[in-house]
Amino acid sequence: MGQPSTQASNALIYVTYGSFLIFGCAIAWRLRHQTKDEFLSSNRTQSAGPLALNFVASALGSGILFAYPQLATLTGVQGVIVYAFSSAAPLMIFAVLGPIIRNKCPEGFILTEWTRQRYGVVTAMFLSFLTLVTMFLYMVAELSAMQQIVGALTGMDGLPAIIVQAVVTTIYTSLGGFKISFITDNIQ
Repeated sequence: MGQPSTQASNALIYVTYGSFLIFGCAIAWRLRHQTKDEFLSSNRTQSAGPLALNFVASALGSGILFAYPQLATLTGVQGVIVYAFSSAAPLMIFAVLGPIIRNKCPEGFILTEWTRQRYGVVTAMFLSFLTLVTMFLYMVAELSAMQQIVGALTGMDGLPAIIVQAVVTTIYTSLGGFKISFITDNIQ
């Protein structure tokens, strides 16, 4: 398969980033009168369909281009089925436990609040630390995978594109909060 020219690749990548920046900032402008709680969590504002799609997209990520094909090559269909189940199981468990946790801590909007209420501050701090480490590792994995994808599809160095992606995402998320992040994730 041939690769597009450097100019075509740059145009496609950076026009897409520019479009997401303009779209994200426009939606953020419309959401500028959000309360602090809406900015941070947007609890109970989404229906099940978009929420499920967001979780699926987050769980699959760019790993679908790397992890599943490599796993199928090494372990066959059984490995892919086990990996798919182990990827989906936490979401299925959370779907069952989520309403229970919500009933026990209705004012909380993150799992850490329920953990603090139930088990104390030390446990909540430990959970917060583990959550931050997990999110950092997930972010690094996704960004490095995107860098590899840009390199594989265009033959260019993917680092500049990833830096622009991080900046664009940071700008529109800092302006629009969780809701704009949710909207752009569903579009992607």
